[in-house]
Amino acid sequence: MDVLIAKTARSFEEMTPVFEAEKVNEVFSQLQKQIADLEKAVVEEIENRDKWEEKATYLAECVGVYFDESVGEHSSANCPIANAHDLLNQI
Repeated sequence: MDVLIAKTARSFEEMTPVFEAEKVNEVFSQLQKQIADLEKAVVEEIENRDKWEEKATYLAECVGVYFDESVGEHSSANCPIANAHDLLNQI
């Protein structure tokens, strides 16, 4: 019986690196899936931001046309959405 236990223990010790490698591979695969999911979420968020920014800019341009004022173009020094907001606050 002791021989069987010794053989089993030795077999387990020999297999431990294999089990550890399998665990590492499993964790690595899970992390790769999480990365892919996060990248997809970031792309979706950027697309949503761009879509709503485009709608806000269109609305700002409409406000400018209504008040016969130029809200300008987006730049580091100008925000047409803020300009339209300012126009609306003058009412």
